[in-house]
Amino acid sequence: MRGKSVDRRWFLAVLALVAVVGVGLERAGILDWRAGVALAQAHAQSWWLAPVLVLVTAGLYTAGMPGSLMVWVVGVVFPPAVAVPLFVAGGVGGALGAYSLARRAGKSTSQEEEDGRLLRLLARRSDFATLVALRVAPSFPHSAINIGAGLLRLPLGRFLAASALGLGIKGALYIGAIHHAARAATIEEAISWRILVPLAALALLLLLGPPLVRRLREGRDAAPDPIEPDADPPSARRR
Repeated sequence: MRGKSVDRRWFLAVLALVAVVGVGLERAGILDWRAGVALAQAHAQSWWLAPVLVLVTAGLYTAGMPGSLMVWVVGVVFPPAVAVPLFVAGGVGGALGAYSLARRAGKSTSQEEEDGRLLRLLARRSDFATLVALRVAPSFPHSAINIGAGLLRLPLGRFLAASALGLGIKGALYIGAIHHAARAATIEEAISWRILVPLAALALLLLLGPPLVRRLREGRDAAPDPIEPDADPPSARRR
């Protein structure tokens, strides 16, 4: 048992290291979406480009790296009607890959105490609305969601369905703005507060809505039944 625990810790450490390295490479400009756009545009007429971009997106998410940068690539190269399904397919594929790798680590709520805010949140609330809210929340790390869901062994069907819906909502807004950016100089400004604020509001609504509805239902169920008024007043009965 001790050997398995050590293996789990090494596995989780490697996943965390890969995620940190990926974010660092993106911030340093090494994983630059502009280079990806230039390469994709050079092969824009090739039939194999779309499936390759899906595989690259899935691979980045599976490895815990920032797959969201592929929004820029598909958003520039393809129209939204094509780019959004490509991004969702790659994102869901990567979510499944990362989920499977994390689940293989063998850590679950019944084995070890959860650590980290996200794990505590998912352990407490793993309903469909919460999973969608985490996906649409601006700047929330998708790799953390994928790994956390796998570690906690959340229901796979619910996790993938919420991932598809959340990535579809966020991807449609991001890709639409990116594709319709008029000039290359304005592309970086395409993701503005006009998109981030509605996403943040939707995420907040999805997080706060289910507990509020549940509390209202509990209050309604706990309310005492109204007292039936007597047909005859007590004075009439004594007579």
